[in-house]
Amino acid sequence: PKKGDLAHAFVLNGEWEVEHVFDPGHDGWDSSITVDRDGRLHVAAIDPEEYDGQGMEYYRENAPGDWTVESVPTGLLDYKFATRIAIDPAGNPHVTYYDFKAQTLNLASRDDSGWTTSVIGDSGGTGLFSSFVIDDAGRFHVSYFRRDVNEVIAISLTGGSGAVMYATKGPDEDSWEITEVSLLDKMKFGHVAARNVTSLALDADGNPWIVYSNEEEISLAVWDGSEWTNETFLDISDQLEGQRRREPLGQQVSFKLDSEGNPHLAYFIKSGLVGHIWYAQGIPR
Repeated sequence: PKKGDLAHAFVLNGEWEVEHVFDPGHDGWDSSITVDRDGRLHVAAIDPEEYDGQGMEYYRENAPGDWTVESVPTGLLDYKFATRIAIDPAGNPHVTYYDFKAQTLNLASRDDSGWTTSVIGDSGGTGLFSSFVIDDAGRFHVSYFRRDVNEVIAISLTGGSGAVMYATKGPDEDSWEITEVSLLDKMKFGHVAARNVTSLALDADGNPWIVYSNEEEISLAVWDGSEWTNETFLDISDQLEGQRRREPLGQQVSFKLDSEGNPHLAYFIKSGLVGHIWYAQGIPR
């Protein structure tokens, strides 16, 4: 394999195996993976403009080790802002991504006729670090970070604020319903900073749970059918005070609910240019 090839790791007979998907270009950045009802893998990843890439690529596993790769007509894309892929009940892939030039949250959808793209949010600075789920009824659920409009999106900036947002749309609906979940500050953007600020999961009743993070806190927002309730369950701000070398949260969270409603979370604490992955498990509400 060459540097830049997409790698897929899986367990076979109790042992980890790694396979590489060979494709021209420096692709595989900000990759997102899901599995359809037939057990087939689907991956979306960025072939970034910084490395002369052409935008997003879609990978589909037709059989073990048999991959096909398609270009998605997104135009040129930067990495660093996350992509998320989900499969609808008909087996069609959909991908949320951030268009850093238009500063919009976009959706790429594929059917038998090919790919189409549309805008979910069109206010400046919106749509960073999205998380995306499609439920069994075909309803789309998306969480993301909307940066304050008075702040310019630039990789050199080291701080920022904004809001965690939630967007949803049913299969027969023409427009997105978008709500603000919580304000979020003390953000850091950069090469080793925010990548997966939000992570969304649905409970047994179809209500969204959203975990979100800045450099000091990890919080949970739950929709109960009428309003959002928010709680912070990890706060390391006291540990950061007075430190010469701060070890903040990496603003990378991955959250799931299991079949019994138990929440599971992986998150990252930085230490210089490296860090440690942590795991937390909660109890059902």
